[in-house]
Amino acid sequence: MSTGRWLRLARAAWLLVAAFYVVTFLLALPGLLRQTVDIPRWPAWTDAEARLALAQLGWSADSLQRYATWPNLVLTPAYVLLATFIFWRRSNDPVALIFSFVFLGFLDTTQFQSLAHQSPLWSHVDDINSGFTSTMFFVAFMNFPDGRFVPRWTRWAALIVGLIQVWRVLWPGWYAPVAFVIALPTFVILIVAQLYRYARVSGPVQRQQTKWVVFGLTAGVLPLAAYLAVLGLAPELTQPTATGMVLLLAGNWLWGAVVILLPLSMTVAILRSRLWDIDLLIRRTLVYMVLTGLLALAYFGSIVVLQNTFSGLTGQAQSTLVTVISALMIAALFVPLRRRVQAVIDRRLYRRKYDAARTLAAFGASLRDETDLGQLSAHLTDVMDEAMQPANLGLWLKTDSARLGGSLVKPHDTQ
Repeated sequence: MSTGRWLRLARAAWLLVAAFYVVTFLLALPGLLRQTVDIPRWPAWTDAEARLALAQLGWSADSLQRYATWPNLVLTPAYVLLATFIFWRRSNDPVALIFSFVFLGFLDTTQFQSLAHQSPLWSHVDDINSGFTSTMFFVAFMNFPDGRFVPRWTRWAALIVGLIQVWRVLWPGWYAPVAFVIALPTFVILIVAQLYRYARVSGPVQRQQTKWVVFGLTAGVLPLAAYLAVLGLAPELTQPTATGMVLLLAGNWLWGAVVILLPLSMTVAILRSRLWDIDLLIRRTLVYMVLTGLLALAYFGSIVVLQNTFSGLTGQAQSTLVTVISALMIAALFVPLRRRVQAVIDRRLYRRKYDAARTLAAFGASLRDETDLGQLSAHLTDVMDEAMQPANLGLWLKTDSARLGGSLVKPHDTQ
């Protein structure tokens, strides 16, 4: 069967699957809105302490209910919209089609579980959807971004993953105890294969696509890691208080925001729209992450030092003046510290571009004093060779006579 025939069948299958997911979501929506949820609490809290912390915030059971259902009401349609957009723009691309299948099935577990209360049949549909989505996820990443299994042995890994998921659907009892044992080598294979592809096979555009995916994954993981680090360093924040409840709810919201970042970055990478902006985006993200960390350390450090100093001089335990001075100091440090951090990151991670920028800036400064066209041509070719390092370099000058600084300059043939 020809590739075009397979693509037409795949597009027809996508339309049927998309219609199925949309219909099941609409069927499950009344149940999702009516479902009851437990009051969230940290493991060390009792139910009474969790209820008290929630009451201190002025939250009712109804408001908590609305809060708990937002991922199903927002994220599931978001995934469907991303899948539809990819299908609309790249339905002739097999990798894009596979990812659109994955996005359709990403967050449908909850709606199938809601329908399972009405009929046990939906539990089996949930298992099938989970196995199908897991297999498509692995196959899509093994083929990303050019539609080929790289290295070639990864196709056998994809076949094994598919067989495991079929076995899981048919005999589900055995899978849960060994899920982690299976998932860990699967993700290791994904990472190793993508690293090999990036280093040995990918071209410039494909590397930019990979950078977008890595950026989305990192942007999702780092906030969660920072959130968990704060809780680990300051366990008193998880005490049964209103603050602890706010942090718990904020973590839920953070997770909901994070799980959409990877699909968004994948969508940009698949559509190949403005891929070359990713280097600038990564650079600025690094700069402002480091800058934020340094300013936070400087702020809290200055508060500790100044507070101890004022306490020794005035005998007051707290002083508003300390906070004001610290804030003014941070405002004064922002611009010079940002420039310094950006210069360090450019030198360490973007050395070639940093040197090229400095070379071009020096050449621009020398133009003010150079009047001889021959020397200027030689200088220009040297600068471009140093900054860009091209395989071939040529300089074409207009054949007509031109005037430079009031003197007639004859054309030169410079190669």
